[in-house]
Formats: sequence, C-alpha cells, structure tokens
Amino acid sequence: MQDEIHTHSYNGITSVVNGHKHQYSGITSSSPDTTDHTHFIEGDTTNSDGHNHHYRLQTSAAIYINGGHYHYYLGYTDTTDMHSHAMEGYSSIFRG
Repeated sequence: MQDEIHTHSYNGITSVVNGHKHQYSGITSSSPDTTDHTHFIEGDTTNSDGHNHHYRLQTSAAIYINGGHYHYYLGYTDTTDMHSHAMEGYSSIFRG
C-alpha cells in the first residue's frame, strides 16, 4: 500500500580490519512507502578484539521488485581503537 509506514530488518558482517571483523543487525527507522523514501540504520556492532563500533547510515531509495522493495546501504562505522570498518548490504524486502 502506497504511503504505508514500515521498517526493514538488516544484518551483516563488517570488513576485516586489523585482523578482525564485527557482526551487526537491527531494524531500520520507520518511513512511509513513497517512491524515493529512505531509512536510517543505527546501532552498535558486536564486540570483537576487545571493542565494538557504533554506526549510523542512510539507505538508498527504495529498489522495487516483485510487488515489494528493499534498500541498499554502504558506509563506515565510527572510529574506535584507531580504525573503522566498512559496512555494505541490503535490507529485507517489504511487501506492503
């Protein structure tokens, strides 16, 4: 349904930096289902190598497929312990 307020789930593994990586998962911010809408993903990675990272990224606009849509995201965690990690992936599909 057009304009329906919705969220998506997401999860992934960061890039490997300094010999370690982190996992992350969550639910996007809410947004109405309009053609050019985006979401934010925000949270903290799992602890690895004695630390974790915070992230806050904006997704791409909706990518429509088979009566639903999903979003692409790409960005970096914050810098902790003098490094950051790349994050890239796709949200789950929302079928409104």
